[in-house]
Amino acid sequence: GGYLSGREAALLREQTAELRRENSGLAAANHGLEKAAGTSRIEVAALSASTADKDALVAKTSSLLEAAADARRRLEEQVAAQKEEAAKLQAKLTASAGEIVKGNQIISRLQADLRTSKSKVRLKASAMAQQADVASSTQQALDATEREVTELKAQLVVATSHRDAAEAAAAEGRRQLAEAQQLLKSNQQVIQWLNSELNESQAGARAHTAASSLLSSSRGNPFRPSPLLHASTPPLERPASMAACDASAAGASAAGGVSAGGASAGAGC
Repeated sequence: GGYLSGREAALLREQTAELRRENSGLAAANHGLEKAAGTSRIEVAALSASTADKDALVAKTSSLLEAAADARRRLEEQVAAQKEEAAKLQAKLTASAGEIVKGNQIISRLQADLRTSKSKVRLKASAMAQQADVASSTQQALDATEREVTELKAQLVVATSHRDAAEAAAAEGRRQLAEAQQLLKSNQQVIQWLNSELNESQAGARAHTAASSLLSSSRGNPFRPSPLLHASTPPLERPASMAACDASAAGASAAGGVSAGGASAGAGC
């Protein structure tokens, strides 16, 4: 019973061959799986590296997006400011266009005025050409008038000099007249004083004669004549001019001569 039959041996051989084939297939599959696993590991490493790169790329992209958002916001603000500036410039342009229209109108009016002025100038030039002879005659008359004016100015200078001299002479005359009037007044005072002295002297002489007669007719009379018989009217005070004359004369005598002023004062005394 320990031996296998032929059929069982064949079956075993067939099974063994089948197992060998399966083992070969499994070995090949294992090899393929190991190869695939190696490939997968490589792919996983590559994917890990790629994931890290993608994360860095995502972070960089996020940063770039934020920077782009900031840049866009700034651009929008700049665009708004530029639009506002453009609106202002448009308003200025509109105003400038109006000013240009006004300027063109003014230029047109000035050009018309210029044409009118040129026409007037031509007319005036023609009139001036016709009046050239008259202008020449007028210039000659003006030259003659200027010469006459120059002569009159010279005469005026001479007349002014004469007038100044006459005014100086008149002032000197007024001064001398004032001195003469003062001298006349002084002389009148002296004359009055002398007349008073003369009258007093004459009255005293008459009183003295009467007293002498009375004394001669009343000799032996115990009564003495009144002193009033010998008294005279008190003498008048000498004029101040006489005192000045005395002082002037005394000064002249002390100086040993008489000045021009002293001579005048002496003449008055």
